[in-house]
Amino acid sequence: MSFANLLYEWYKKKPSATFLLGDTNLNYEDATREISSIASNISQGETIVHFEFNSIKSVLHYLAAFWAGAKIVSVDPLTSAEDLKFILEDSQPDRIFADDETYSREKNILKEYRIWKDETKNEFIKPYDYMENEVGLIYYYAGIAGRTMQVLHSANRVGLNSASLYSAINLHNISTILTVPLAHVLGNSVLGIVLEDGGSLYVMKKFDAKQTIDIINKYSMNFLATVPMVYDALIKENGKLDSLELCISTAAPLFPSTINGFKEKFGKDIVQQYGFTEGLVITF
Repeated sequence: MSFANLLYEWYKKKPSATFLLGDTNLNYEDATREISSIASNISQGETIVHFEFNSIKSVLHYLAAFWAGAKIVSVDPLTSAEDLKFILEDSQPDRIFADDETYSREKNILKEYRIWKDETKNEFIKPYDYMENEVGLIYYYAGIAGRTMQVLHSANRVGLNSASLYSAINLHNISTILTVPLAHVLGNSVLGIVLEDGGSLYVMKKFDAKQTIDIINKYSMNFLATVPMVYDALIKENGKLDSLELCISTAAPLFPSTINGFKEKFGKDIVQQYGFTEGLVITF
């Protein structure tokens, strides 16, 4: 299943359950209807660049592209102008999701492309069913050779990765916070785990340690998957994280000082996760 298919299943099973939290709160029904409305303006097979900072709207845009059966080029909102220019010239997008901040910063490049604006068409459509090997997600990486190249992912196998992660962590009724960009493999996988579970996700635009602790406690969150730098920042703050049941670290080396400091401060173990970028798989 793609992310859109997962969302559609929860829309039918528990429409009133909370899905997204942040600058606004959306349940599964409201989110699905907004996503479907956006998707009704996108043609199947279009190439869509997603170039936005985290926000509720950004997540809706991201899922709408899957819903429509598009190929999503996920670009870090902090990508340099030089790299952005290369990605756009290489991928030749049909349109781009950009927010005010990314557009203002890179308007000299983006003005040559079709930028998404709130379109007028407003229909409820069912999500597109991708074929097993049909590309749904594209990342750009600079490999060991130094040249930035496309990495193509089947939409259904991105969903399968989330299903594998969800099975591995063996945690249910997930409530969590997105502390890294959705454009990162980790951000994508956090969203995928929430969709597998039918859980809830707080979308944080930019990481703030104190705010993160407050949000985790406010919503009694039980799952945190983030990078070592975030754990180091949390250690420096006052507070408790009693509700957390599983803490995962990935994307960078996890040093004993971080593991021990987090355990001493909050009484929680950190599980190291490997191979996110290389294989979209999890090991313990």
